[in-house]
Amino acid sequence: MPTESDTSSIVNGHPMVKVEGRVLIVDDQPMVRVTLRGLLEPLGYKIFDAEHGAAALAMLDEIRPDMLLLDVMMPDMDGFAVLERLRADPQWRDLPVLLVTSLDDRSSRLRGLEAGADDFLTKPVDLEELRARVRTTIRLGRMRRQIQARERFAWTVENSKDGYVWLDRDLRVLGANRVGVSWLGPPGDEQPGPLLSELIDKTFRVRPRVNWSDLAATREGHELTLVRPEQTAISALWLRLNLSPMPEAPGDPVRWMARLENVTALQNTMGQAVTLLGLMNHKLRTPLAMVRTPIELLTQGYMTTDDPDWPRFREQLDGALARLQRDTDQLLQLAELMDRPLSTAGAQVSSMMVMERVTREVASDLGMSPLAIRTKWNTDLAPRIGADALQLVLLQLLGNAIKFHPRRAPNVTVQLDSAEDERVHLCVMDDGPGIPEELQERVWQPMYQIDRVGAGEVPGAGVGLSLVANIAWRLGGRCWIEPSPMGGTCVCLSLPSGD
Repeated sequence: MPTESDTSSIVNGHPMVKVEGRVLIVDDQPMVRVTLRGLLEPLGYKIFDAEHGAAALAMLDEIRPDMLLLDVMMPDMDGFAVLERLRADPQWRDLPVLLVTSLDDRSSRLRGLEAGADDFLTKPVDLEELRARVRTTIRLGRMRRQIQARERFAWTVENSKDGYVWLDRDLRVLGANRVGVSWLGPPGDEQPGPLLSELIDKTFRVRPRVNWSDLAATREGHELTLVRPEQTAISALWLRLNLSPMPEAPGDPVRWMARLENVTALQNTMGQAVTLLGLMNHKLRTPLAMVRTPIELLTQGYMTTDDPDWPRFREQLDGALARLQRDTDQLLQLAELMDRPLSTAGAQVSSMMVMERVTREVASDLGMSPLAIRTKWNTDLAPRIGADALQLVLLQLLGNAIKFHPRRAPNVTVQLDSAEDERVHLCVMDDGPGIPEELQERVWQPMYQIDRVGAGEVPGAGVGLSLVANIAWRLGGRCWIEPSPMGGTCVCLSLPSGD
C-alpha cells in the first residue's frame, strides 16, 4: 500500500503515487472502461484496456498485467470464455481475475468460481469497494508468484548436487536437503535437532580443527574441509563446507546455512599434480644427467663414436634411457594411486620387514648414506597403508630433510610406535634447522615453501607436505610437527593399524 512518502503530485484532488500494479480492463462499453480508468489511475495503477476478450488475450504478452478487471457480459467471447482460456494457458493460469458484472444471481457467481475467478465486483461500482478488491486481488497474485518462486527454489535446493543444512543460532540442525542427509545422516524428528558437529564427527574429520562454539559466536562465514576416511574398497570422500550466517527474520529460527560440496575429484587431481611434481624432481633428475653427459661430450667435440671410450658411454646412455622409461611408467602408475584406496595401493605393509625395506629403498633412491638413516620399530603393529603410499610419504619427508639441511646430508630417524585406539604413530626426525612454530600449520598447504633461498630453488620445490597430509587424512589419520629430539624437525602421522 502506498504511503504518504510515495506521493509525487496531486491529480484531480487525488494523490498521484508510484505504480501499484498493471491492470487490464476488459469491457465492451467504452464508458465503463473510461470510468474504471478514471477511478484507478489516481490511485497509482497503470491502466490498459481492451474492448473484447480476443483483444485482451492478444495483449497479455506485451503488457504483462498484474490482474484483469473482466466484464462478464460481452459479445462473441464473454468473460467466462476468456477466463477459461486463461486458466488453460500455463503462462497465464495464475493471473488474478476480478469479474465485473451486473448479474447478482448465485448461478453466475458459481460459474465464475468454477471457471477460476478470484473475486467479483458488481455494477454499479463503488469506489471504496473497487479500491479494496483491486488491491487485494493484486496482492493475491503477488503472493502466488512468491509461493511459486519459493517452490522452485525449494525444488532446486532439494535436487541440487550439493548438500544444504539449515541451522539455528547454536548450530543445531533444523533441516537438510536430500544430499545433506545422505552425507551427514538424518537429523531426527526433534526440533531443533542435533548439533552439526555431532553429525559430522560420526563420519568425518574436520580440517582445520575448530571450536564449534567459538565459530557460532563469530557470526562470520567459515570454510572447512571434511574428510571421510577411506574404507576397504571405498575411496575417501572430501567435502568443502561453507558456513554462512543467514539474515534474521521474525519467527524464523534459522541463523546459519551450511553448504556441502563434493570436492573429491578436485582433491584427487591436486594430489596427482603434487605427486608428479615431487616424484619428477628426484626420479628423473639422475637419469637425465646421465643422458646429458655423453650427449654434451659428442656435441662439444670432446668425443666421437670412434673413440675407444664411446662403447662405455653408449652403454651408460642406453641404461639411462631405459631408466627414464621405467621411471616415467612408474610415475604414471603412482599418480593413479590417488584415485584408489591407499590402504590397498601396492603391496600391503604387513610387517616391520616391509617397513624396513621401503624405508631403505627410498633412502637409497634419494642418495642417502645407509649410516645416515636409522629405523626404530617399537611395535609389531604395521600401519594400514599400501607400500606405494608409504613410499610417497617417505619420499616427501626424507626429501625435505635433505633439501632443507645446510649440507644436504641430514641424519634421520624413522620411528614407529603404537598408540591408543588401534593406531600407530609414524615419525620422521632429522637434525636440520627445524620449522618455526608459526609456520607449522602452513606447511601442509599445496605449493607452500618455507625458505626459497635455503631450499636452493631446486626444481619441484614448493610441493611441501600437502601430499603427506592428503594421504594421512584419506586414511582417517592426522599429521603434525613437533621439535625433534635430534635438534631439527619431527613430522608425525597418526594412522590406523593394519590389525
